[in-house]
Amino acid sequence: MMKNITKITIWSILIFTLLLLITYFSVSYLQEPKSLEEKEFSVISGKFANLSSGYTHYEHIVNDTGTTTVFIHGAGAGYFIWDNNFEWLQKKGVNVLRYDLYGRGFCERPNVDYNIHLFRKQLEELLYVLKIKGKINIVAASMGATVALDYIDHYPNKINKLILIDPASVGMGKAPWYIEQPIISDLLFTFYWRPRAVQKQIREFYNPSNVSEFKQKTLNQMQYRGYKNAIKSTWIHTMGNDMSVSLKNINNINVNLIWGKNDPLVPFKAAETYQKLLKNSTLDFINEAGHLSCYERPDIVNPLLLKYLQ
Repeated sequence: MMKNITKITIWSILIFTLLLLITYFSVSYLQEPKSLEEKEFSVISGKFANLSSGYTHYEHIVNDTGTTTVFIHGAGAGYFIWDNNFEWLQKKGVNVLRYDLYGRGFCERPNVDYNIHLFRKQLEELLYVLKIKGKINIVAASMGATVALDYIDHYPNKINKLILIDPASVGMGKAPWYIEQPIISDLLFTFYWRPRAVQKQIREFYNPSNVSEFKQKTLNQMQYRGYKNAIKSTWIHTMGNDMSVSLKNINNINVNLIWGKNDPLVPFKAAETYQKLLKNSTLDFINEAGHLSCYERPDIVNPLLLKYLQ
């Protein structure tokens, strides 16, 4: 009798495991049905640079021989978070460059560790390919601030001005232990994180109904294979980085902080930490704005950007 019970148990476990695997691979495919290949580049706005870790999607508009302002987005979105700022500033005469970080937007999703070295090398190579040799301005949002601060660590003399919008760079995003466990994290990202990811981002706005198009922009990038892995790897290797020392080491420039007063992800009280670490900084709170105040309140943020960049 015990043998029969053991056999039934073993078969039940095998059948359950098989069904789970079939469901996992089926759901995973439905979540990321597309592969980002060169043949698709012609129908995607913007340009592509072939860098060492893959193609990078970017937009670069030059008005004159002045300083180029580089826009760096955060962990979950693509360069579309600058849609409400980029063209406005370009029309005001600012030389502008925005690009998708590896694994996001329409950028390639290499099967590597998404650590800070990867993102630094991407920016280094992109600037080289575009022949941008002088000093640059950087405008960075959320985790993009980590990428910006790391770049400044290595190239302090290449930075003219730095603007951080709702930055998330003092170790608040450290991944819990189970995210680093391969099988557990794959299942969690497929069955729990991915179905909720878009709504989570939308809830980070103060008034989601005013930015309804952001949902579709987010979904568009998520359908390409490798997005979930890129987010998970970035969470493990980059999002938890504490850049406090980097903030302290900025000596030669004034840093402008712009913060959504209703930011649910990085509450505005965190601005005090940044100001204590920075030797020279200004701080502007944006009323009725959540985590991406640059996208939600361009009416207020754009004039501030122009003022600080001029």
